[in-house]
Amino acid sequence: MKMEGNIRNLSHWMALAIFLALAFILYGNTLGHKYCLDDSIVISRNEFTKKGLEGIHEIFTTESFTGFFGKQKELVSGARYRPLSIATFAIEQEFFHGNTMISHFINILLYTLTVFFIYLILKNILKGTNAVYEYLPFITALLFLFHPIHTEVVANIKGRDEILALLLSLAGCYAVIKYLEKQNRILLISGALLWFMALLSKENAIVFWALMPMMLFMKGIWEQKKNIPPVVAFTIAAIVFLFIRHLVIGGASGGSNELMNNSFLHATSQQKYATIFYTLWKYITLLVYPAILTFDYYPYHISLVDWSKVGALAGLITYLVLILLVLLYVRKNFFITLSLSVYLLPLLPVSNLFFPIGTFMSERFVYFSSLGFCLLVALAFSASFRIHGKHWKYGFFVIFGLVLLSYSIKTIGRNRAWYSDYTLFTTDVKTSFNSAKSNCSAGGILLDSTDTIADIQRKSNTINQSINYLKRAVTIHPKYFDAWLLLGNAYFKKENSTDSALWCYTTILSYDSGHELAFQNSMALVNREKNEDTKLAILEKIRTYKPDDYEVNYLLGTIYGKEKNDLDKAIAYLTKAASVNPQGKDAYIDLGVAYGLKRNFARSAEALQKALEIDPSDAGVYINLGVTYQNLGDKNKAIECFKKAKEMKR
Repeated sequence: MKMEGNIRNLSHWMALAIFLALAFILYGNTLGHKYCLDDSIVISRNEFTKKGLEGIHEIFTTESFTGFFGKQKELVSGARYRPLSIATFAIEQEFFHGNTMISHFINILLYTLTVFFIYLILKNILKGTNAVYEYLPFITALLFLFHPIHTEVVANIKGRDEILALLLSLAGCYAVIKYLEKQNRILLISGALLWFMALLSKENAIVFWALMPMMLFMKGIWEQKKNIPPVVAFTIAAIVFLFIRHLVIGGASGGSNELMNNSFLHATSQQKYATIFYTLWKYITLLVYPAILTFDYYPYHISLVDWSKVGALAGLITYLVLILLVLLYVRKNFFITLSLSVYLLPLLPVSNLFFPIGTFMSERFVYFSSLGFCLLVALAFSASFRIHGKHWKYGFFVIFGLVLLSYSIKTIGRNRAWYSDYTLFTTDVKTSFNSAKSNCSAGGILLDSTDTIADIQRKSNTINQSINYLKRAVTIHPKYFDAWLLLGNAYFKKENSTDSALWCYTTILSYDSGHELAFQNSMALVNREKNEDTKLAILEKIRTYKPDDYEVNYLLGTIYGKEKNDLDKAIAYLTKAASVNPQGKDAYIDLGVAYGLKRNFARSAEALQKALEIDPSDAGVYINLGVTYQNLGDKNKAIECFKKAKEMKR
């Protein structure tokens, strides 16, 4: 009983110390981790973040991915505006210059504070209520702290947007609760400002506009008039945030036509909603049994399903029951209603029910909702005390200890996958083996790793492994340009695979002839080849998709003229090049030479004169033009050209 009394009477500072120690036990192995996954978008390759303090103005005045892409690209519906979390990375860049240990350390601290505020709020709103709740704050906080589904949020530095959004929302709610106790307006203003900062961290904090009043109701003060100011303050904060967001990024976009940013792109209406409820069911199963975790739930790790899928029906029925329970327990046991609402409400904006979010589901999307799950589990344990008596408490501590032990083993083990892109992608592709994204990511990171492999056989094996993953990616998603490009690059590195590399690049060009990287890499194949026939074959293939490209036509013209002595083809291609780019001096020079070799000196002189109009300072063109005039019998013009060339060479 002494241990039980200690838990009930735990001081706030002691609770914080316990949570902090446990958090570093669970996540201390992330301190040596590198940047990983989306860290490149918001930190390592974000031009605004890399500027440090100087970039904060741009972070707050642009869409959240602008610093990475260089312009606002609304890859997913509604775009994103999360400046505060990104600004913290800019501050770290200013003072710690990309030290990832500092970033991971801060994530752990913020996560600990989140757990602490969960504990504080529950202690406060449950004070003076039924004794059945006496252990609930500590149990809930520990369940949340240990749950392995949070590894993506804590171990990935970019997950700070989720951490800050929940932490600041809870801190804002706590400030409001204290305001209602002390009637200090500074606490009310602080609460609204903290929640406003939560919204600036990530938009899904908006759900606390509804959850905060529910907490006040649980506190037992909803009937009193003094609850009105907090609701008004939060409403003003929400309006200001939405106004600023609209000013910065405009209205909601219609979403993407790319499968990797719109998972339901090819789904029927039945498949869409059946799959949505299947993923909602998957969230429950992951919260109950988080044995298999992955960063990637993109198409088609989660397959499109219809209503014949048991999980889809189970999801629909379960969530209808949960909504019914919310309504039933409003008067009977409002804490059950609050717990279910904390689970259900944060899922709405990330469920795909109202707008596409870019993927079927993600572990980070259930971060907020997991608090509701932990509340319900803690409530069930607490209720069992009353039903089974004091002997059950000792059994509970054993069971609860085993749960936390299993959670800790899973959490610490899962953290290892988040060490780097290489460890994450090569680990999770074994789980998400039907995902185009996971196969593309694994293939790409393996390909990158070959740059540092000296052993020829090992390098070859790694390239082959990369090719296998990338081929699977394009099989799953035939229009996945990133995967096709990487597959082409893999074949580029592989001996005697020029045809395969060209096939990959031109596959992209067949869908999008303006794809710059596919074109550049195709031309790199031309530059690498020494055999002129192979060069011509590659260029002719590229020209199928880029008939009006200057460089392609120019190279075809020069090779046919200089190497194959096929002057008719050379003239045809060079003429096309000159028509595509009238400022292409080299095309006119070579065209002049080709006409000269065909003894069509009038056309040769015409082409060379065009070259001089573009660049009058080229002595070599004057010499060629002088020879051409000699052949035309115009000695005066020939002498004039030679004289001009001589003057230029002085």
